[in-house]
Amino acid sequence: MGMKNMSQSLKKYATTNGLNQIEFLGNLNKNELLTHYQESILSVVPSLVYDNIPNSALESLSCGTPVIAPNHGCFPELIIDGQTGFLYKPQEAKDMAKKIFKVLDDISLQNTLRKQSLEFIEKYHSPKIHYNILESIMKRVKYN
Repeated sequence: MGMKNMSQSLKKYATTNGLNQIEFLGNLNKNELLTHYQESILSVVPSLVYDNIPNSALESLSCGTPVIAPNHGCFPELIIDGQTGFLYKPQEAKDMAKKIFKVLDDISLQNTLRKQSLEFIEKYHSPKIHYNILESIMKRVKYN
């Protein structure tokens, strides 16, 4: 119920303010979502709260899509500023916009961020890494 009301409100705002370039996609299945991540230049996570590693950020990075997120909560650990995306000052729309345009205006930077996003996910968030961490924890619990 809340998401539907929010969606309607955002659509109305976009229409009222002439933001015709915004496309509201609604619910997507997993394959559609992955395709959109892969085809996107960047993902923006305009979070106002201290999220605990949102899936949208991890999914974006795992598709090689850099992330623009606020410099609070989990984001400073997930987004390496200038390498896997950019961090902006929380609740500062101008700073967020500055980071977005920095990426949009530089194809070379886009390619570098894409490569580094994939490398970051492989190094720190791959299934193998998570399995090894879990296995290590289980061994410590077993022997203590």
